[in-house]
Amino acid sequence: RFPVLLERFEIRTGSGGEGQHRGGNGVIRQLQFREPMTVSLLSGHRQIPPFCLAGGTAGSVGKNTVLFSSGEKQTLPGTAKILLSTGDRLVIETPGGGGYGQA
Repeated sequence: RFPVLLERFEIRTGSGGEGQHRGGNGVIRQLQFREPMTVSLLSGHRQIPPFCLAGGTAGSVGKNTVLFSSGEKQTLPGTAKILLSTGDRLVIETPGGGGYGQA
């Protein structure tokens, strides 16, 4: 129905913060575009890590990366609009949650 192929969807192991109660892990999604299209992203925690409480540690920040079919690679900010061509891939790594309590 849509000219986008989900090539990868997995848990981002180790992205949650440490603590008595560890923060949840984020996920990694890789999308391949099968025809040219404009992609708009609105994502958070790409520079500031997810907060923690009561002595836990912050979760890992997320990352948005474009893998162009030419072999080039580009990191995108949390809010972006980009034109992608056939064969280009977008990798979205969501942030992990912050930990709670002393480990």
